[in-house]
Amino acid sequence: MVLLSLLALVLLGRLASGLLVASAVAQALPQLQAGEGHAVTPAQADAFYQSRGLASPAWSEDPELKVLAAALGNDADRIYRYVRNEIDVVPVFGVKAGARGAFIDKAGTPFDQAQLMVELLRSAGIAASYQLGTITLNGSQFNSWFGLTNVAAARKLLADGGYPATVSGTTSVTSVTMMHVWVKARIGGTPYLFDPAYKPHGAKTGIDVGAAMGFNATGFWSTAIQGATSATDMNAPRVMNLNRMSVRNNLSVMASTLLGHVTASFPNGSIQDVIGGRSVTPYSGAALRQSSLPYPASLMREFGGDLPYVLRTQVTLSVGTTQLSYALDDIYGRQLAVEINRNPPSPAQGGPALYRL
Repeated sequence: MVLLSLLALVLLGRLASGLLVASAVAQALPQLQAGEGHAVTPAQADAFYQSRGLASPAWSEDPELKVLAAALGNDADRIYRYVRNEIDVVPVFGVKAGARGAFIDKAGTPFDQAQLMVELLRSAGIAASYQLGTITLNGSQFNSWFGLTNVAAARKLLADGGYPATVSGTTSVTSVTMMHVWVKARIGGTPYLFDPAYKPHGAKTGIDVGAAMGFNATGFWSTAIQGATSATDMNAPRVMNLNRMSVRNNLSVMASTLLGHVTASFPNGSIQDVIGGRSVTPYSGAALRQSSLPYPASLMREFGGDLPYVLRTQVTLSVGTTQLSYALDDIYGRQLAVEINRNPPSPAQGGPALYRL
């Protein structure tokens, strides 16, 4: 099914590159506007967050993560390896899905991953806190983390992800200074620093899918339009009554050809062997207990409770006239129950109530 879906996407992409199918001739084509982030420096971001309040709220233990910590032997080194090796990076600044979300999705922002590690450490009885500051990566370190060397692309990735950062370099990235969060843990009375979100990635290029399935654009198109009609409206070409049987037959043949190639070439492979992609390079060395991070870092502040709400995604739930706000990481992966009091004893109790289960 994955290969058939992939094949369909490839073919549709090739067709779309030379043809626009218009379903409503008399109407203008729909438009999509995508928002873009604006770059800010770490100093500007720090001033903004300070103006909004950086109080560290009290931490409450998550029973599910306590079970996970126990499964990891309540061992700090195994907890670090778990987050470092098993949770992929979402290049967005701040807490989104949080600790539980990173555990469920096996991916999370650097803040989500720091929160996951801190919660696991605390559930294991190990004192841990968050450190917020700036880190400076050279071009090689940034590329191994995010897979980018081009300055313009790096700036766009960071800006669109909300990262306060400055990127140096003319064409290729030479250094990046970015606002970041990492973990401090006290093990056996000694403080150590961990950055579970910083992890090199390996890349696979994948195969030439078109060649592997024997795709020929000219031949495919000539049989697809047998018996079809075409026209141009509002300067946009359109086609009607494509030869569906021919398209289906060609897709079936190419899918079988592609499946045969993949089966023969990658008998024990994964989808990344076919389409390419990036994956975390696991850390398997000795226990990594560092007194400093492997790159220059400057501490701005430390949080001994939970991360401040200004650094966490907020959501508002509305039922009738009742509105309740939550940090998204507090409710991610949970059920919410709505209870409505139909005969309230007083107006103050007349609205619906939302409960987190």
